[in-house]
Amino acid sequence: MVPVLFHVGSVPVRTHEFFTLVGVIAGVVVLVIESRRRGMFDRRLLWLTLGALVGGAIGARLGVAGRYLVADPSPSVAGAFVEGGKTILGGLAGAYVGVLLAKRLIGYRGHTGDLFVPAVAIAMAIGRVGCFLTEQVGTPTSLPWAISVSPDVAARIQEAKKAGKKSVLLLVEGQGGLRFVAVRIGKS
Repeated sequence: MVPVLFHVGSVPVRTHEFFTLVGVIAGVVVLVIESRRRGMFDRRLLWLTLGALVGGAIGARLGVAGRYLVADPSPSVAGAFVEGGKTILGGLAGAYVGVLLAKRLIGYRGHTGDLFVPAVAIAMAIGRVGCFLTEQVGTPTSLPWAISVSPDVAARIQEAKKAGKKSVLLLVEGQGGLRFVAVRIGKS
């Protein structure tokens, strides 16, 4: 696991947050490119993007808040956001709700799903690299996309327990997102 990717001076740049930020930036760039390509660019899309980002951040935290509230001896709302973790499914649901609310607030009636899908796919693919580098490896598997974990590495990873092939489905998911974007751009 690589919790810190590099340092800027004495400030550590955390791996997961770095790849999340790069993914978000790439997603916004893809959204702008796709909307211009389709002749649908509208400055109000930036408000929808903000709604997606805020909704996604809240949804990602709320998706695991229940687990935090049960496990922590003295839970708090602030603690749920700091210590509670994040979930990608909660983030996707929150982003969807965030876009719907932003559309309602600014009176945007256009369809935006086709614009956001490739942006979300590229953002998730990049963000999943950060997950891979910082989170526990998956469960034992014999599937062809598994990675081998040596006894040395397994001893350092709490949930690995023993050496062998481990699932890295999150990288497969990321690769799927990249392939989707490549096919989508290729058909343009």
